[in-house]
Amino acid sequence: MGESSPPNPIKQFTGTLGELSKSVAAILAYLSAIGGISPEYPETVAALTVVITTVALWVWRLPRITQKQPHPSSKDLLIVGKTKSDQAGYLWAPFLSANRDSYALSLARRRGELILLLALAAFATSFTADKIQNIREEISGLECSYASQDNAPRVIIAEFYVLTGDQTAFEERLFTEIHDQYHDSITVCLYHKVIKLGRETAELEWDDSETIVIWGFYDEASFDIHINPIHWDAFATVISALPADAAVLQRGSKEYIAQIVMGEISYMSGKRVDAVNLLNDAIRNAVQLEWAKKDMKPLAGAYYLLATFLDPSGGGENPSRALEAYNNALAYDPDLDAALLNRGQLYSGLSETQKAMEDFDELINKDSNLAASAYINRAILQPTLPQKESDYASAIVLDPYLGHLSRGVFRYYETNEYAGAMEDFKVVVEIEREDSYFYHLLGLAALHAGDFDTAKKAYRDMLPHLNSSMREAYIGELNLVAENDETLKPPVEEIIDMLQGARLP
Repeated sequence: MGESSPPNPIKQFTGTLGELSKSVAAILAYLSAIGGISPEYPETVAALTVVITTVALWVWRLPRITQKQPHPSSKDLLIVGKTKSDQAGYLWAPFLSANRDSYALSLARRRGELILLLALAAFATSFTADKIQNIREEISGLECSYASQDNAPRVIIAEFYVLTGDQTAFEERLFTEIHDQYHDSITVCLYHKVIKLGRETAELEWDDSETIVIWGFYDEASFDIHINPIHWDAFATVISALPADAAVLQRGSKEYIAQIVMGEISYMSGKRVDAVNLLNDAIRNAVQLEWAKKDMKPLAGAYYLLATFLDPSGGGENPSRALEAYNNALAYDPDLDAALLNRGQLYSGLSETQKAMEDFDELINKDSNLAASAYINRAILQPTLPQKESDYASAIVLDPYLGHLSRGVFRYYETNEYAGAMEDFKVVVEIEREDSYFYHLLGLAALHAGDFDTAKKAYRDMLPHLNSSMREAYIGELNLVAENDETLKPPVEEIIDMLQGARLP
């Protein structure tokens, strides 16, 4: 047999480098995953990496840690069942026994590895819990830059729905603008999905933070940018332009939109003066820009928003300036029906009935989406009961929920037509089953109408939707009903007993 050739040191060295490079690559890939450097779903990958690693280590090491030394006569032993206390002791036995002949590893080694496994499990739990919100956002298509303060307001910019033309990077530029200006106080997110209808924005509410969703629509007829504060529908704003002006608007409106958003956030946070000042600044700066000089229509949204901040119906204290802002909004965009409706309501509050009626008539005659609200507001101003009932009936045709609710409130509080109010509120609770207040209205109307069975059923059906604070408010109002009408005292007391005895969620 020939002599074997001596090992080549160069080959040995390069082989070692090759093995080392594989290990280094694996380690770098692992650290990248934990650090969230992977390009897609980084937070989810990081959390899964830690969890899978932890589970794998437990599965690998625990049997080894608890492995016993082979006993020479173990095959001859008969093991009978253990009690629960025996089983619990058996689980902990590997970490209590100091007998070196019983286990493959020493007691110190067993305890040390268990401590490391428990520490790793605690770390994995904490690491994953910290990333739950981020994971949820990643899976839902959100990419967020978080503010430094807790519970910061959130601005979500959705991918625009483009029917004609090419997709632009306007969303990313708007994200950068808002982030650069307000990153300390606002969490800004890109939503990598398209929103086609305003009601879809409600799905993006995840916590108690104030949330504003910006979404857009672009086709042959118009370019619309919607700014929708969730739960603040009155402040929903639309910035519109003709398709020919869309590119100009996109280039120059980032700062304008950012100021509008910050104005809404300031108002929702109770900083009314700051909100008004921000909107005034936004309008004053925008009129100097190319897109505004070419088409003032996009300014209508800011004027409308400014008017709502100043309007007494929204908590403002300057009706004359609110009226001026509504007029400007309608001058730049005559189709801004929300401004027309609000102006009519403002005229009504100022006792300028004729002007209010003219605004409501215009909405009704143009078959506006707000025609139901116009009918309801006009009904309040109508001089005769038949005219009022006619307008409420027209509103019900267009919007059964809003129409029946408004007519029921009118019948209950204005005309004392309790049986009719009861029938209206029955329809309301069939449409909106989650709001306890509507059950309360139905119950009150039924009590006054003498239909005690319906009243009791209304409050019984209310219970799954009731909370403790509202329960106390309803009980207080029921007590007033009993004080004002002694004949209602027995059914009212029975209802109160039911409410007080209910176990609320």
